[in-house]
Amino acid sequence: MPTLQAQGAVQTPKLKRGRGRPPKVPRGPPTRCALYERVSDEDQVNKGVSIPAQDEYLRDWAAQDNLGVMQVYVDEAKSGRTVDSRSEFRRMTLEAAEKRWLFDVVLVYHTDRFARNAFDALQYDRELTRSNVEVRYGNLKGVDTRTPEGRLMFINQIGQAEYFSADLARKVRLGMRKKGSTRCVSTRSCWSVRRTRTILLTSAASSKRKQTLS
Repeated sequence: MPTLQAQGAVQTPKLKRGRGRPPKVPRGPPTRCALYERVSDEDQVNKGVSIPAQDEYLRDWAAQDNLGVMQVYVDEAKSGRTVDSRSEFRRMTLEAAEKRWLFDVVLVYHTDRFARNAFDALQYDRELTRSNVEVRYGNLKGVDTRTPEGRLMFINQIGQAEYFSADLARKVRLGMRKKGSTRCVSTRSCWSVRRTRTILLTSAASSKRKQTLS
């Protein structure tokens, strides 16, 4: 009886255990993406979220996900509590809304880089989604924030970011008030000491003059 090989059939080679690798699947053209990077002050540079650190992280992420970086938006020394002072953030959302088709995905290092205000975060994330732009966050990597579960995780993260920002501001204000109060008390005390010393010196000089005259 003729074998399969004799009939011209192609036999699939058997892969040796531990050495065989699956064939590489050709990757399609990269999806266009934009990077958004923000830092609020020099203190954050020491915490590993400087602009160069964010840029390196996001570019590595883009390469892993076969995303082509087309635009980079950077806001330096800008607070995340409002979008009014963040010109690059507003330009990014405007270009997406005007359907310029510059990018399909926005990569952000962390949700608190996107915004530290829950209202702004929800509003602009929704606006970008309506413009057919997906926003991906490094601290929610692998989570589709367009799903109900992903949305819940996103809201939880931005809620924490707003709380920490507001709590820090409250502590700073309290510290400044205490420092100002201590300075006031200290100044008052110094003034009292100087005034008492002046009175004593004046009294001593007056007594000495009286003794001299008598």
